[in-house]
Amino acid sequence: MPQNSNYQVIANKIKSGKDVIQIRKNFDRKDSLHFMESVINALQNKSCKIRYLSFQNINMVFSKDAIKLLTNFLKTNKTIISLELNMSYENTQQAFKDIGSMFAKNKTITEFSLTCQNPDTGISNVADKNMKYLTEGLKRSKLEKLSFFGTGLTSKGASEVAKLIRNPATNLTNVDIANNYISKNAFTTVLLPAIRKNVTLTEFEMFRNIEDDNEEELIENLIELELEKNKFIQILFNQFSTMKKQQYFSGLSGFFTKTQQHYIKGKSNPKGKVQNFNNVDVPLDIRMMIHQFMPTNLRNNIDIFIEWINQKYRNTPEIARIITKLRYYKKLN
Repeated sequence: MPQNSNYQVIANKIKSGKDVIQIRKNFDRKDSLHFMESVINALQNKSCKIRYLSFQNINMVFSKDAIKLLTNFLKTNKTIISLELNMSYENTQQAFKDIGSMFAKNKTITEFSLTCQNPDTGISNVADKNMKYLTEGLKRSKLEKLSFFGTGLTSKGASEVAKLIRNPATNLTNVDIANNYISKNAFTTVLLPAIRKNVTLTEFEMFRNIEDDNEEELIENLIELELEKNKFIQILFNQFSTMKKQQYFSGLSGFFTKTQQHYIKGKSNPKGKVQNFNNVDVPLDIRMMIHQFMPTNLRNNIDIFIEWINQKYRNTPEIARIITKLRYYKKLN
């Protein structure tokens, strides 16, 4: 470990930490590797129990070797669950590749925040240009909370975030892309459609992107509508999960009979007609309920579900057709 009093102060602070550590120091930018060596050595101490690690207040440009050292350590670390980084790198493209590679391996970190607070550069679009290298690894992570607050994202970077949101394997519940430069068009044509396909998100921050406050409020309301759908689905799922396990299923292959599976997938039914719930006429929350959260004992529960649909939606021809399908579906059980 380098013989530097500042590094030793940081190392001692980490060793004694039991929960949260926020590193707040100004260092010579040339010494980023030595600094990171001190941090990693301290984190490897058996007495270190730190779970939340933040580098957001470090005034330093991290070298390629420093970031490589950190990400290699975190690939196998099973203690830290939250990581905050300040976007100030010698080589941003390589840094994003290394961070993404780390998240593809790490299965413990559930919260990740990347900001741009370097007083020498301010907010830049350097993250925007290299976001694809980061998201490639993030899509295989176990992240639940993700923040790109003030990283200079534009519509190009937003499209990469959208890929994460609509990834069917995502665990994301909270996304923050506030204080960036994302256009109204990117929100309406890229991000909002992605959110509509997502069933895990319950929090989404986007303020200070669009100059027109009225337009921003309109988009916020549209997003909030989708988030409310997810909140309802999760509440209902939690209610079902407390009941007897053998009565419920997760996905089509769970406790559905073969006849029921074919019916839902639209393969066949006794009338020789395709009865597919998975189409644009069926609201997404109803589709998710049918595909993942409906109990198999439909004779006891289908009427409750239909009552919920009637309360939530107006009696349109589309909703009437859905209810007719559900009543027929009940007979297949």
